[in-house]
Amino acid sequence: ASLTLQLLPRFTATAGLRGDYFSAQPEARLSPRLALSYQLSQRTTLSGSAGRYHQPLPVVLLVQQAENHDLPLLQATHYVLGISHLLSADTRLSVEAYRKDYRHFPLDPAQP
Repeated sequence: ASLTLQLLPRFTATAGLRGDYFSAQPEARLSPRLALSYQLSQRTTLSGSAGRYHQPLPVVLLVQQAENHDLPLLQATHYVLGISHLLSADTRLSVEAYRKDYRHFPLDPAQP
C-alpha cells in the first residue's frame, strides 16, 4: 500500500508499506518505504528515496543445514538520491547515487 501527497506545489512525498511472508522461512515482515521529489524547474527534478526489503535465504543455504531455517530473513535498506533532467520531449538524463546496507546476512563477504 502506498500514499502520495503533494505537500507543496513542487514537492511530492510517497510513503509505502509492504507486507511479506515467506514459507521457506516462516516469518512475516513489514517493509516501509519513502520517496521524495522536488521539481527544481519544468525540466529538472531532484529525488530521494529509502526503503527496507526482506527476502528468504538462498535455497542452497536452507538445504545445507536444518538450523538455517531458524535464521532471520535477509534484510536490506536501500537509499537513493538522484537528479533527472528532460533534455528533449523523448530524452531524459538521470544520475543517481545508491547505497544498500545488509543485515542478517549469514555469509562473510570477505570469505566467499
